[in-house]
Amino acid sequence: MIEFLKYPKMKNSYAIEPDDFGKTTVFYSSEKIDGSNTQIDIHLTNGAVDDIRVGSRNKFIEEDCKEALGKVYNFVPKVKELVAQNANNIPTLSEKPNATLYVYGEIFGSKIQTTSYDVTKNGDVDYRIFDCFVKADENKGYFQLGYESLKAIFGDLVAPLKDKGTLEELLDKPLGRESQYGAPLEEGDVYHTYSGCFYTSKEALQRVDNVKRKHKEFSEISRKHKKSKAPKVFTEEQKKLLDELTRYVTERRVENILSHGDIERSPKNIGKLIGATIKDSMEEFAIDYNIPKEDLKPFGKYIGGVAGQVVRKVVLGSEN
Repeated sequence: MIEFLKYPKMKNSYAIEPDDFGKTTVFYSSEKIDGSNTQIDIHLTNGAVDDIRVGSRNKFIEEDCKEALGKVYNFVPKVKELVAQNANNIPTLSEKPNATLYVYGEIFGSKIQTTSYDVTKNGDVDYRIFDCFVKADENKGYFQLGYESLKAIFGDLVAPLKDKGTLEELLDKPLGRESQYGAPLEEGDVYHTYSGCFYTSKEALQRVDNVKRKHKEFSEISRKHKKSKAPKVFTEEQKKLLDELTRYVTERRVENILSHGDIERSPKNIGKLIGATIKDSMEEFAIDYNIPKEDLKPFGKYIGGVAGQVVRKVVLGSEN
C-alpha cells in the first residue's frame, strides 16, 4: 500500500544563509511554474510497476476528480511507461528492487492558475516533473534523485535546468524575466541539489534542501503589515512577530491554496478556506523565522480577522 507523502515546503531565498547549505554543494536552478503541485506515486516489486496512486498537494485524488488538476491523470501512462523503461536508471533499485517512487510535478495551464502560459491561452494544460524521492520498502529513508537521474528516467518531462553552481552563486544572479512556457514573466526559480541527497526519515525529509525565489509579482507575502488585535498579555516581541505574520496573509496565498483543488471556490467554503490560509501562513512563517510551529499556535486566532477579510475579498469580490 502506497503511503501519501506531502511534498516538503520549500525555503524562501530571503530567509536563508546560503553557507548553511554547504559552500561547495552544487545546486541547479529551474523555472518555478505557476501551477498546482501534484504527485504520481509508483510502487515497484522486483523492479516492475504494480501499483500507482495520484495526488494533489494534500491528498490522493481519483481519476474522476472534477477539479482541473485531475487532468494530471492524462500524464500518468507516460510517467508509468518511462519508469518501466528506465528502472535500471533508478539509484538503489538494483539492490532493493521493491520500492516506491514519489514523483512530484506541476500541472499548469487552463483553469489551474491565471498566468498566461501558451497552454493557458490554448485552453489546455501541461505537466513538468521537478523532484522525485525513492523509498525502499525495507528502509525508512528517502533518496532524492539528482538532476541527471531525473533526466535519465523522465526525459523531457523534467523541468529544464537553467543553471548550476553553489547556492550562493545562483542566488547572486538576477531572476529571468520571460517564461520558457510563453508567459511574459516567469514566477521565479527553484533550487535543488544537483546530485540528490539521502534523508533518513520522513521527519528529516521535511527539512529538505530545496529553495525558492520569486518575482515580487508572485510573492505570497505583503510588503505592508495588516492590522491585527494583539492581546495585552503579549510581550513586545510577540506583538512584533504577530505584525510580521499578518504580512503572510495575502490574496496570492489564498489563490494558491485554491489551486491545490482541495477546497472549491464557493461562499459555503469561506470558513474552511480561512482555516487553510491561517495554517499555510503560519507554516511558511515558521520556516522563514526558524520557529517551531507549536510556538505559533497562540497567534492563530489573532490573524483570523485578517484572513477572513482577505479570503472574502478573493471569494466574494472586492466590494465585500
